[in-house]
Amino acid sequence: MATPQQIAALYQQYLGREPDAEGLAFYSNPDFSLELIEQDIANSAEAKGRAPLDVNAQVIVTGK
Repeated sequence: MATPQQIAALYQQYLGREPDAEGLAFYSNPDFSLELIEQDIANSAEAKGRAPLDVNAQVIVTGK
């Protein structure tokens, strides 16, 4: 069983946000291993829809 902190960390890692109440409750199921939760979140449509993080990218802020 994953802790709420572990679930929140996976949400941040893969979705870039905090878990909503429904998601946290769903993944708090004692039958779900941390590995299963990570796979499910990582393979979700929301995670796949996010742009990949490019650590070499530069952000230019123009103030416009």
